[in-house]
Amino acid sequence: MNVWWEFGDFGTMTVPVCKDEEIKLLEEKGWTPETVSFYDLFRYQVTGDTLTIQGIDGGAKKRAIQAGKIKGESFDAEFVFADTTENLAKFVAEAGDDLFSKIVVLLERAK
Repeated sequence: MNVWWEFGDFGTMTVPVCKDEEIKLLEEKGWTPETVSFYDLFRYQVTGDTLTIQGIDGGAKKRAIQAGKIKGESFDAEFVFADTTENLAKFVAEAGDDLFSKIVVLLERAK
């Protein structure tokens, strides 16, 4: 299960970052605090036949976690979110565009 929010013209989607042992629990029980410890976030926008996707800027995420603005941990040499859905939504709304990577993925529908 993914969690979706709308922020202005963009929506966001959380994606679980699973340890091997969590994958089976996720399949059996769905997304709960016990089955998924960490997750990442992507921002998306659909305009006509184009899907635009942006991930979180790794440096911005690391700084926010280290500053205590949002709960997170180091996982396989990368920082990942480990806070509640409510706190993450509030954090994203307050952080704005600076939280997201300048790298943009554009996907266009084949006709």
